[in-house]
Amino acid sequence: MTDFPNGTDGDVLRMLEEHGSDMTQPMLIDVAIDAPTEEAADLVVAHLESKDFVSSKSQNENNGRWTINVPVMMTPVHEEIVYFQQVLDRDLAKFGAKSDGWGSFGNKDEIARK
Repeated sequence: MTDFPNGTDGDVLRMLEEHGSDMTQPMLIDVAIDAPTEEAADLVVAHLESKDFVSSKSQNENNGRWTINVPVMMTPVHEEIVYFQQVLDRDLAKFGAKSDGWGSFGNKDEIARK
């Protein structure tokens, strides 16, 4: 078992490893971005597209805010995931948006197909 740092990011990485993912191989990581309005969400989506990211948006029915999901293929390294979220936060602050966690189904199924 890998010794991941304490905290939410480390907890998710531990869970992925415990469920059979190969933590040395890339997997699809879905990063969530929180935006206050649909206009801000549209600006975030356009900005991400200009940087060759594919994304989708949806509205949170509970609070009216918007979530943009950005799937990124990457090796699940704690420092790189944290850094990616920090870069997003700096880049998207002008839209009032910020990263709001991430998730993954891991790569266990991919390993089984090899």
